[in-house]
Amino acid sequence: MACSSSKAVTTTREPHSSCDPVLNVVPAIIPIRGEGLTHILIIGGLGPTVTSATSLSPSLELTMFQKAELYSPVQAALMNRTYVFDYSDAEESMALARELHARHRLDAIVSFTEYGQEPAALIQHALGIVGNPLRPVELTRDKLKMRRLMAERGFPSARYRECQSFEELRSFYEQLRRPLILKPVKGSGSEGVSSIDSFEGLQGAWQRASAAGLFPLMAEEYLEGPEFSVETQSRNGVHELVVVTEKLTTDKPSFVEVGHLLPAALPDAELKAIEETVLGFLDLVGHQLGPAHTEIRLTSEGPRIIESNIRAGGDFIPELVLLALGVDLILETLDFVAGGPIPQRRGDRGAAAIRYFARTNCTVRGVDGLDAARALPGVVRIDCDVQPGQALGPLLSSDSRQGYVIATGSNLPEARQNAERAFQQVTFRVT
Repeated sequence: MACSSSKAVTTTREPHSSCDPVLNVVPAIIPIRGEGLTHILIIGGLGPTVTSATSLSPSLELTMFQKAELYSPVQAALMNRTYVFDYSDAEESMALARELHARHRLDAIVSFTEYGQEPAALIQHALGIVGNPLRPVELTRDKLKMRRLMAERGFPSARYRECQSFEELRSFYEQLRRPLILKPVKGSGSEGVSSIDSFEGLQGAWQRASAAGLFPLMAEEYLEGPEFSVETQSRNGVHELVVVTEKLTTDKPSFVEVGHLLPAALPDAELKAIEETVLGFLDLVGHQLGPAHTEIRLTSEGPRIIESNIRAGGDFIPELVLLALGVDLILETLDFVAGGPIPQRRGDRGAAAIRYFARTNCTVRGVDGLDAARALPGVVRIDCDVQPGQALGPLLSSDSRQGYVIATGSNLPEARQNAERAFQQVTFRVT
């Protein structure tokens, strides 16, 4: 077979040949593949993917497509081969996957990242291997398609409208005469999200949302009530609620997330209503495999879906789930794909919390108290990447935050207190 003409840089653990990738990494974790072993292609992946892969059976064969900015030798050492390129280029991803499948038969494909979902689904469909189909990916990545489906099927939802122009936004506000949320149809990390409470606020919201450059935009009615996210695990289209996470966000207009607490303290009746709503939604969109992260508001009329992502949540939520519950969402997915048993959940439960540093509109002269905060009870990790002299602007999205504190406790109040105590110990000297 001819060598690939792709520009991808690759690492491999297989014996070198004229067609094999030229950069070899030879760790002693996963042996060279033999015949009949399960071969999983992973598209994208951060630290949790690496941690989980160390616990997998050594009989598995793992291949990764990874972006250059996320590549690490430690990660590559856990793979049989790693192709480094922009996997969001669907055409190049498909070409590489076809060649890989022809030479080293693929059995399954997974992705735990936002922008790896679509290429993974396209490859799954083209090769006919185990993985999530394209339909749930399209319906959750595109919020407008999601709202349309919910309306068509009578699933409780918010009223909405696609807004190609400011005039369409103004018309929708005049029709509803109630608060709105304006957001990109395919945005993430709160980027471009803005609230509208009055006619006077329409222009400013349009400008903020447009500044993100993520068109088209969609307006939907603002749902009143506390916000939560729901972490689930799916196997062959059968869904399981793993935990509900309480979300801490900034106020209007952007609602940027500044903390997460799990498991959320909710009455059994509310937990049951949340479970029925979220699992019903995952059935509606046809999610098949792996974790999903669904954001909801608990309104006076019951739980309402804000949006859903058929991947593990961001903001270190998979790590919080592992710390609090001993549940590794990524490892469970890979293990299930490889034919492993469905895990039995532990009865004992702890709790975990994360708090984000989110200073705005200042220049940082220094940060004090990090070492003292790290020594406090329950603190797992503190990261603060702000530098002296760094100018901080407004909090426009998750990327605007400056670091975080992760802490645990035997219950939610203790975990929250441990995180908050360490968070308050860190002080920013600013002008």
